[in-house]
Amino acid sequence: MRRLAFLAVVAVVFSVRADDGCVVTHAPGCDATVLGQLAPGDCTLSSGQYRDVIEFPASIGQEFAVTVRPLSASFTNPLLTLSGPPPDASTKPAVVGGKYAALWFRATLTGPWRIGVGSTDLSAHGPYAVHIDCVPDEAPGLPPGCIIQDLACNQVGTWTLDATACQFEDGDPYHQWAVWGAEGDTLRFDMRGTGFAPRFWIYDGETVLKSSTNDGTRGAVMTYRVPETGWYWVVTSTREASGAGGPYQIEMSCAASGCLQPYFTAPMPDMTVTDAGATLSPSLDYYGGGGLTLELVDASNAGTYASSRTASVQAPAVTKPTRVFLRASNECGSNNSNVFTLRPEGTKRRTMRH
Repeated sequence: MRRLAFLAVVAVVFSVRADDGCVVTHAPGCDATVLGQLAPGDCTLSSGQYRDVIEFPASIGQEFAVTVRPLSASFTNPLLTLSGPPPDASTKPAVVGGKYAALWFRATLTGPWRIGVGSTDLSAHGPYAVHIDCVPDEAPGLPPGCIIQDLACNQVGTWTLDATACQFEDGDPYHQWAVWGAEGDTLRFDMRGTGFAPRFWIYDGETVLKSSTNDGTRGAVMTYRVPETGWYWVVTSTREASGAGGPYQIEMSCAASGCLQPYFTAPMPDMTVTDAGATLSPSLDYYGGGGLTLELVDASNAGTYASSRTASVQAPAVTKPTRVFLRASNECGSNNSNVFTLRPEGTKRRTMRH
């Protein structure tokens, strides 16, 4: 199970202009949510699209996940890239397309890492949220590129099969891509290699469900109908007898698969609760992941007051002002709202006397 727990804190950030003229936004830590805007005045790629750069600190011994979530319908086909501090030379994955984009990586050096946020569409613009989450490296002895990436509907992932990838026993390189498959959805995969003939397999747990076919043009294709909702793994590799790999892209076309952890798009206000309680309906953004679980949690002791499998939850009546927060979860992760206060009916806010 791939799960992330993001804090409800929006990072206080500052921006400076880098040597290349681009404005770099600095996140204060490795666990943060940074709000940005793809707009005129941003860096511009040679092809004309806008690009933002966000810098954050990471250390050897950490894995980190980066997610960009467009917050406007005008921000289409998000593009997400990574770069490490010099002299890092590991090859990095990138993803483009879909409703959101996410990358995982293992820190090869301690220092400032950079996230590139953009789009392949010239007209794309609008607000977005970037989530940065760091966890201890679960397998520090593995190569930096031996880490599972996420792939969602109508998205393209790019990477390079080389010495920084995972290695089979025979020495052939491979990568793993995780897909949250929705039952009945038809997934079409198309893998293209540069300078080598690619191949890939799809797994359910430890079982090989299907292997790719060679289309004769340095490519490999597969169509797969998801039999049951859950996680599936696509393993990309080479069919060259020498084990040689190189740069490649894998595209997944589908209608309903993918998984994005919940995010509170607006803060919860303090509110008065009647004897009958109150229905809390937060503003949430999430995708797939086997549905939503929403919990009302006591901020003082982390006890759960109520839980729901819908986008609203019933708050109980309270006898005194009570500080609480909401926790929203799906199979991809969880997120907490801000802390807010429930007050019994008839309680007034304390005001200062003049």
